[in-house]
Amino acid sequence: MNHNLSYFLSQKFSDGINYKILDIGPGYKDYLTEFGFSNVKRDVIDFDPEVINFQKKCSNVEDIFVLNLDSDFDLVLNKKYDVIFLFEVLEHVDLPFLFVNKLSNLLNSGGQIFFSVPTHYSESLMKRVNKEYNSNSLFPHVNFFSKNALFVCFTFFDKFKINFIKTINFNFLFYHLFLNLLTKGYDVSAGKVHSKINTFFYLIFISFFNRLNFKTKKDLILGRNYFGSVSKI
Repeated sequence: MNHNLSYFLSQKFSDGINYKILDIGPGYKDYLTEFGFSNVKRDVIDFDPEVINFQKKCSNVEDIFVLNLDSDFDLVLNKKYDVIFLFEVLEHVDLPFLFVNKLSNLLNSGGQIFFSVPTHYSESLMKRVNKEYNSNSLFPHVNFFSKNALFVCFTFFDKFKINFIKTINFNFLFYHLFLNLLTKGYDVSAGKVHSKINTFFYLIFISFFNRLNFKTKKDLILGRNYFGSVSKI
């Protein structure tokens, strides 16, 4: 997704206009700084204390609002924004069409939402790899999206028009191979850290062995996200 996001951020922010930006549920990410727009300021909504501490250290953050996704933050925030970032958030929301309706109240006319979600395909793929996936999470995924579901979600109240929804593919097998290497023995499927056996060959073996639960060759190669943009009508 990063390549696509970098391109669209460049298109959006290279004109030098001082856009007002709201970043909802950013986690440990600062995409604006990552892609060379550290001078572009943003507000943040999150409720995880560790994430809040991380975001406080980012030089481009103006205001931080400690709110959960069920809050009426469209009423709490006395602001309007030109752009909202909503990356990997909607899958955690019980009623996403109501949630995005609230977001429309925070946007100026013509304002944009950039969003991403895992697809239903990638969610089912992860569950085949790890049967405990998502079951013990503090922030579980409660919704699984197709392109049609996203279209309905954003157009239900006739507040948004769809600019684009792209399917993002990446090499699932090698992603986890390198993740194992970088984390020196983190077994993604089992959720365990092996502190003693961290050799290169062990990591390669684990990465390939964990993939044996895949049912098709397509599963082995592709994982998917949706990345898109909508504008307020």
